[in-house]
Amino acid sequence: MPLTFYVINGLLLRNSNYAGMMMKWSDALRLFKRVYEAIQEDLGYSPVKLLKVIKEYPDFLPQLAEVPRSIHEGHVVKWHEWGERRYGLNIYSKSSMMCWCFRNGYYESFHLAMPEFDSFGLCEEVPYWACEIQDVVGLSSAKSELHKFTSLDDLVETNSSEMINIITEEQLQKNLAHNEIRIIHQGNRTTDHFSSYLWDKRIFLSNSGGGHHFAAARYIASRIKQKVPLKGKLMTYSINPKSLDALCEKFSIFVISNGNPESNLFNDAMRAFRATYGWRSLPRPYDSYRAIFLPKDEPRSILVANVLLDAGVYDLGAYLAELVNRQKPIGLNCFSYQTNQF
Repeated sequence: MPLTFYVINGLLLRNSNYAGMMMKWSDALRLFKRVYEAIQEDLGYSPVKLLKVIKEYPDFLPQLAEVPRSIHEGHVVKWHEWGERRYGLNIYSKSSMMCWCFRNGYYESFHLAMPEFDSFGLCEEVPYWACEIQDVVGLSSAKSELHKFTSLDDLVETNSSEMINIITEEQLQKNLAHNEIRIIHQGNRTTDHFSSYLWDKRIFLSNSGGGHHFAAARYIASRIKQKVPLKGKLMTYSINPKSLDALCEKFSIFVISNGNPESNLFNDAMRAFRATYGWRSLPRPYDSYRAIFLPKDEPRSILVANVLLDAGVYDLGAYLAELVNRQKPIGLNCFSYQTNQF
């Protein structure tokens, strides 16, 4: 203990109003602590408020759990859409991001130009494409709750067993004849098409009907070893590696809670530390979280990034880089069926 502590404490012991003076001493200590913390924040030594938020709010730093795989195309996280305007606060331009920084004596918001988001998602369209029915492993719509099933076989066995009670060529043709399987009966006149998300590596039938009959036909065909060729448009979605590399070169990209009070407390902590950051909403089912962008060329933002990493923050930039690595050629046989005409 410093000598001043013992001197002041000795004087307090001799005073008849000891309890009251001890209260004043504790008040002085609290004041000294607040001043000390403010100096740390002001000089850029430590983001004290941020450390308190991390300690006091266990849900402040969520982990991005992988969405369980199902046959529902809607459950594939649409990362290729992350560059769209609806994920940014600025409704007029998708190529900007809401940011906060300290300048001219104030901590204020501004819109930062972000051309990297203009081409963050890529879409390749193959108008005339062919595959075999077993290559399709999911659907976009059906009367059943598709997210509850992990395979099309499971779907039809559970909810449409009457369609597969006879395993014959005749029953196969009966199911295929269902007019709502538009990919078969309407050719290039239908909006139904095939979809693939390169980081997911599966083929979906983006359909508007006939899901159970399609699954039943696929089920029977596999058991009688009958090939069923399909033709239609293929839409392949992916994350642009160049856009992601450009973002990760400029920013550390992490995930925090998008709820109250956590998001407001984060802004207050960044204001106290005078650190620059930007933020952007995340696609479903992660819409209760937000991505934060910490510039890699600003010392205070770098220090915040290090504090968050030490606290176990979810590194979104690293996760998206992993998804891009999954986008290497997937080697499915169905890609060799591409044709130039029907």
